[in-house]
Amino acid sequence: MGFSYEVEYESIFETDNAIDEEFMNSHFVSVNSPAIAYPFLRAYMANLMLSSGHDPIMLPTINFTRFKNNK
Repeated sequence: MGFSYEVEYESIFETDNAIDEEFMNSHFVSVNSPAIAYPFLRAYMANLMLSSGHDPIMLPTINFTRFKNNK
């Protein structure tokens, strides 16, 4: 039985520093924060599939620096 899935995820990070345009365009926002959050999504999806009685899936790793540079 085939299936497909579409996932959107959101991460929340807190800081005491000002959130300005420079910060929003920073390496942290475009590379570091997704790299921190993505492993949790990968584990969640694998566990969800296994708990649902399907074979676990492992989402591929992503090099977020390369991804940003290819945009």
